Amino acid sequence: MGRRRPSKRTPRTAPSPSSSPVDSEPEGPDLIGALPDCVLHSILSLLPVKDAARTSVLSSHWTNLWKAAPLRLDDDSINPERRRRTRAPMCAPWEWSRNAVSRLIDSHHGPIETLHLSRFARGCDVLTMGRIVESAVRRPGGIQQVSLDCYGSELPLSLLHCNSLHQLSLYRCTFPPNLPPLIFPNLIKLQLSSMDIYKDLVQNLLSQCRSLQILHMTSACYYQYNNRSISISSPSLRELDCYNTIFRELIIEDAPNLVSLMCDEYRSDSDRTYYKVKVLHAPKLE
Repeated sequence: MGRRRPSKRTPRTAPSPSSSPVDSEPEGPDLIGALPDCVLHSILSLLPVKDAARTSVLSSHWTNLWKAAPLRLDDDSINPERRRRTRAPMCAPWEWSRNAVSRLIDSHHGPIETLHLSRFARGCDVLTMGRIVESAVRRPGGIQQVSLDCYGSELPLSLLHCNSLHQLSLYRCTFPPNLPPLIFPNLIKLQLSSMDIYKDLVQNLLSQCRSLQILHMTSACYYQYNNRSISISSPSLRELDCYNTIFRELIIEDAPNLVSLMCDEYRSDSDRTYYKVKVLHAPKLE
């Protein structure tokens, strides 16, 4: 028997782009782009900063939307160390973060609702820190929440008179020795962490912050060893939390609306004694 000759197969050709059923269908309307700008601003404000900024490459319209949308700036979210696939920056992480935050602030002209700076102030001069905070505070719409790690630097003065600020968290910050009048007029929640508290600072803050309802002090050191008592008098304060704080005595002099008092048993002295808590007037405290 003879061998069968192989048949010649005609090679298949890929379909032309015009014959593709997907490409033949007409494109649908741009439903997202047709939304009102106010709705798009709300959507952009909910995205992480890096993702919201990427929308500016879509068109000039999206660029303007990004620049005017409310911003929730967190320098930890743009930290390159959080992304394993991101190429390591040529500079230190805090320096990279500081440069990124400065560029964002300069390119964005809309309101800043929240500002969280945990790396920015490391190695940063006071003028640069003050410029960034002042730019955020003076935006239209008003900033509502701020969290700052000052790495031992003094708190920017522009923040003290911010009328729109409701929540403030301070880490390793230094207050000016003489507080100006009428600071934090509408502040509701204040957290002080890892910072020295000089004499009468807490009471001065309470007397100035007429709307303050919540005060948390964490790892706050009272540096005057011989007179480490803190007095609390506030008509608006409702919640006081002292955790790992170093002082001899906590005195609740006059807090008519205080309903919650949380204190840990930190051993304040070398003889392992606990600090005392005296409640003179707090009728709502259980």
